[in-house]
Amino acid sequence: MTHYNYWIVRYVPDPVRGEFVNLGILVGRDGFDWHFKAVSSLRRANRLGGDPTIAGYWLRELARMTASLNNAQRADPEPILAAVADSGDISAAIVSRLAGRLNNAVQISPPYPIVAKSAADGVDMLFDHLVADPQVQTRSVYGTRVSSYFAQEFRRSLPDGARAIVQPKPHVIVGSAPRTASFAVTDSRVEQITNAWSFNLSDVDLVSTQIQAWAGHMGRLRRRGGTLEAKGQPTLVIPNDVQLRVVYEEPQSEPGRAALRIAQDVWSDIDQMVAYPNANRERLVTDALAAVAA
Repeated sequence: MTHYNYWIVRYVPDPVRGEFVNLGILVGRDGFDWHFKAVSSLRRANRLGGDPTIAGYWLRELARMTASLNNAQRADPEPILAAVADSGDISAAIVSRLAGRLNNAVQISPPYPIVAKSAADGVDMLFDHLVADPQVQTRSVYGTRVSSYFAQEFRRSLPDGARAIVQPKPHVIVGSAPRTASFAVTDSRVEQITNAWSFNLSDVDLVSTQIQAWAGHMGRLRRRGGTLEAKGQPTLVIPNDVQLRVVYEEPQSEPGRAALRIAQDVWSDIDQMVAYPNANRERLVTDALAAVAA
């Protein structure tokens, strides 16, 4: 573990009103590594008024300086920033100088101490607690992205004459209880049921609760059987050997990683449930094609 400092980057459109929104976290120590993470969107800053465009400039500049130091990727600062940045790499002295010069709409807090394994780990520890990212995606956004990818790749790879289709957001009914999957693959029967989860949402506790509820539903499906209902399609009985699949977006924070560990433990209790990280999502297509061909 190493002693680092961290700084909070804020947007303060009107210092008299004192309203502000935190936009990013910078962690580093001279002679060690540095890491910076910023919000994905300036929507919350826009709601405070003023012109948050300059904040966007400085978020990019801090990202450029940390990347330049850590990756030896020398990138020139944006012309509008060069006169103020006048720096190549980042250091505590440079951050202090920037804090003094940017004490208007964009502000950098004083340094605070933190102990972490690395600068990146320090950012992970702090970001979700100190910064609200308005563009952290919802589960439905990630699920839609995965469903679109799967539908395109599955149709492209489906052999000529095969009649299998992808059903978006079908209802999986066990007893009288329905739950919605991200998508399912059907031909004359249900071949695969897949649900998508992101571990990069703001409320990972809610994600864990939803995953456990879905897993319980799939466990009951394995024991009791069920039916699948999709818009415009006949109801199908779900066979005992249906493929149950999960695809998940790899977490970028420690709370997300903790939630993933819990989810993996829950998924392992379901007979023949297979979970793939997003990097291996093509395996969903391979599995479905094998089921259709069987």
